[in-house]
Amino acid sequence: MNQKQYIELTAGQIVAAVRSKKFSAVEVAQAALERAHALNPMLQAFVTILDEMALSCAKQVDDAGTSIWVWDAAP
Repeated sequence: MNQKQYIELTAGQIVAAVRSKKFSAVEVAQAALERAHALNPMLQAFVTILDEMALSCAKQVDDAGTSIWVWDAAP
C-alpha cells in the first residue's frame, strides 16, 4: 500500500488492518513519517520528528501481534 492509500484510512481501519496483518505498523509509521517530512517545511507543524523512536514503537506493535491496544497501531 502506498502513502496516499494510508492517509485515506481512518485510525480504526488502520488498527484493524495491522491486527489482521494486512500491513504492518512499521509500514504505516514509515508512510506517516514520509508525509510529515514532506509537509513540515510548509506547515511547520512539528518541532522535532523522532523517526527512530516512531519506528521502534511500530516494531514493538508488530512484534506484539494481535494483542495490541487500539491506538498502538495508529500513527
